[in-house]
Amino acid sequence: WKGMLPTEGGYPGFNPRTEKAEGIICEYDVAVAMRDGVKIYVDIFRPEKEGRYPVLIAWGPYGKHGGTKYAMFRKCGVCDGDLSKYYIFEAPDPGYWCPNGYIIINVDPRGTWNSEGDLTFWSEQEAKDCYDLIEWAGTQVWSNGKVGMGGASYLAWTQWRVAALNPPHLAAINPWEGVSDFYRELAFHGGIPETDFLPMLTTRRMCFSATRVEDIVEMAKKHPLFDDYWASKNADLSKITVPAFVVASWSDHGLHTRGTLEGFKKISSKDKWLMVHGRKKWQNFYQNVDKQRQFFDRFLKDIDSEIKYWPKVTLEIRERFYWGNFRGENEWPLARTQYTKLFLNASDGKMSKSPFKEEAQVRYSVNDINDKTQNAKFEFQFDEKTEIIGHMKLKLWVQADGSDDMDLFVAIEKFDRTGDIVQFPYFV
Repeated sequence: WKGMLPTEGGYPGFNPRTEKAEGIICEYDVAVAMRDGVKIYVDIFRPEKEGRYPVLIAWGPYGKHGGTKYAMFRKCGVCDGDLSKYYIFEAPDPGYWCPNGYIIINVDPRGTWNSEGDLTFWSEQEAKDCYDLIEWAGTQVWSNGKVGMGGASYLAWTQWRVAALNPPHLAAINPWEGVSDFYRELAFHGGIPETDFLPMLTTRRMCFSATRVEDIVEMAKKHPLFDDYWASKNADLSKITVPAFVVASWSDHGLHTRGTLEGFKKISSKDKWLMVHGRKKWQNFYQNVDKQRQFFDRFLKDIDSEIKYWPKVTLEIRERFYWGNFRGENEWPLARTQYTKLFLNASDGKMSKSPFKEEAQVRYSVNDINDKTQNAKFEFQFDEKTEIIGHMKLKLWVQADGSDDMDLFVAIEKFDRTGDIVQFPYFV
């Protein structure tokens, strides 16, 4: 569809300028030419003290001017006022990084906002453009020649994509909760068409353009099964060799959990670390900036940082909402995992480690889509202390009377000794 830039809501328009404040040199709307001549525009934040510094690139479509605010997401755990005036959504905050000797580049990718060209999502073109910006940044007079990428969600997706191309100046990546298979984990999560996030992303609510825009919603309708279209959007993770600090969460199953864990498993990087938390995504991102800096200090500044003491895998073992312990492990998935079969008994709603002798069935009506009480429940009581870490599998025999298709949503809930449900954070 044809895009249109907003005329209100805080968008400053095109305004190239250089400002100095709080020890930071801020260059706005700097043009960078791509290999085909198309110009994209970036904002550059540099330490005021002269020197050569490593560069962190934040590549996402939400507007380098910071149009999207965390206040849009109530209860997300991040207060906009706690960040500097230079921050943008899901990205490293220049107010932290520049005083610590880093350059931050925020990007309006091709076709977004005032950048030229057509806007496509997770495409080969977007990956090539990011490659070109990395190589441009790595050769500027203020650069030490080492470029990293940071950021959460969309800003992590692009890291998988460009890292598979191995730009020479890309020295480290920090994908913080990011889809790596756009069919299975986003457009058709679990095979079910996505109807909320894609329209929000691509129909002017969070991402704007003055040019033509790839209509992901319409393309999903035309490509309901995994095919070459969806394959073209996924990185060949095995080609990624750059050092990587990968962060996943137990709390983002509807979007990022599977993709981030699969990304860590499949990349070929010799130097790679995984952290899995169970907390709110953006809050956890900003609470761990010192840990991010330890990683980038090692690979972008050659500093002998605390990373040498990190375990290869760090997992949060959750007890309940924001109550859990972090533990170091040697690998992922855990080699000592004991997979246990449980069998469902439809006659009494129980699960057992042994198969039941008699067949049974449980039925419920789906005529009223607003009735959330209709479901099938099966309970299992643990008789000893048990840790559930990693993936589960479920095999069901189901039938939809009067239909040849259905969407199945499967939820795992925890109850305490008193029978009360144990709450955990989710999504944001």
